[in-house]
Amino acid sequence: DLQKDSQLKKMMENNLGALFINQSWIDLYWTNGVPKGFEEWLSNSQYQKLIYVRENQKPLLLDSPGL
Repeated sequence: DLQKDSQLKKMMENNLGALFINQSWIDLYWTNGVPKGFEEWLSNSQYQKLIYVRENQKPLLLDSPGL
């Protein structure tokens, strides 16, 4: 399970990462840039073809109050 991957979880905690699982893809936001070791992790991940990396972006929370 991607959400339980300890290596990814540690990178997300240390680098302000956010993970959103959609119907057929996964958005992975890195608000402070892609952390060291992520590219290697991704190249070895079974989710590689499903993950869309959003570098230096904050996720838009659609259930939050209006803009």
